[in-house]
Amino acid sequence: MRAWPIVTTLLTAACGFTPAGDVAGGDEVDAAAADGAVADAGAIDARLIDARPIDAAGCPAAYGVVSGGGRYAFRVGPADLGGAAADCDDDLTGRTHLATFENGDLDAVLTAVGASSVTTAYVGGRCEDALDCDVKNNWFWQGSLVAIPSNLWSSSEPSGDLPFAFAQDSNGWGLVSSGGTVARAYLCECDP
Repeated sequence: MRAWPIVTTLLTAACGFTPAGDVAGGDEVDAAAADGAVADAGAIDARLIDARPIDAAGCPAAYGVVSGGGRYAFRVGPADLGGAAADCDDDLTGRTHLATFENGDLDAVLTAVGASSVTTAYVGGRCEDALDCDVKNNWFWQGSLVAIPSNLWSSSEPSGDLPFAFAQDSNGWGLVSSGGTVARAYLCECDP
């Protein structure tokens, strides 16, 4: 009965499974070492991570909203700040992180991803003076020296002494300071 390989191929393709030889784009398959040892697990893990769909700009395919050169993906979550940051960071190490808006348009991005007016979403803002996070001049986009513009803050924000930022709808999107212990949605960015 020769139908079995065809059925197996169809089932594995339908379930999203990629045979090891297809991950790297060729027919090569890790061969066992001469002494019969199994291939290095770290190498296998790296190949599986690298098998994620990448778009023409070299970003994960899920990062479909483009603004100011960055590519953005919205995650409903919920996650606390640490979990949100870790999830964004591991999408494509060194290129993805919690969203920052040095060049992108925060309102346009959140509208494009379909975030509702009641959604609050973590973004990558940081306060440089944990004792004085009520002052707008102390807030910057993570990983840069670019200050968060004053016009992006909701009225009477930032407030509080916790150096975490999230976006929320308040007659248009604005940023507010908040603690990182609350589970909420988050926005990831892939750098160009």
